[in-house]
Amino acid sequence: MSETIPTTTAIASLNNLVSRELTLFAHDYGISGAAARVLDFLGERGNEPTYQRHVEAALGIRPSTATVLLQQMSTSGLITRTQNSNDKRYKQIKLTAKANAALGAVSQELAGINTVLESGVSARDLATFKRVLRHMSANLS
Repeated sequence: MSETIPTTTAIASLNNLVSRELTLFAHDYGISGAAARVLDFLGERGNEPTYQRHVEAALGIRPSTATVLLQQMSTSGLITRTQNSNDKRYKQIKLTAKANAALGAVSQELAGINTVLESGVSARDLATFKRVLRHMSANLS
C-alpha cells in the first residue's frame, strides 16, 4: 500500500533536513544556518548594492525576521550596514573581512547540499519540481 504524505508535511520535512545539514556546517564557523544563507546570497551579488528588501525576497522571510537576523550578523562582525546617502531609511549591506573568510566554504557547502538533493533527479523532473514550488509559493503569497 502506498503512503500518502500531505504536501505540507513533505515540504516541512525536506526543509528540516536541509536546515539541519546547513546548521551543523555553519556551527563550525560560529554562525547560524540562516546567516550562512545570507552570506551566500551577498557573495553571489558581489558589489551590487544590496539592501534588506533584497535579503527578504531571496530568503523568503518577513521584514521583522530579516531585521533581527541582520542585526545579529552585524553584531557578530559579519556584515556592515551603512545608510544610503539619498534615503536614510535604507541601509546598504556589505560583507566584512570576517564574512569573506568563511564565504568560500559556505558557498561550497550549499552547492554540495544542492548536489546531494538533486542526485538521481532528471533535469526535467527538477525543472518541474522548481516550477511547482514557485507556483505553491505564489499561492501562499
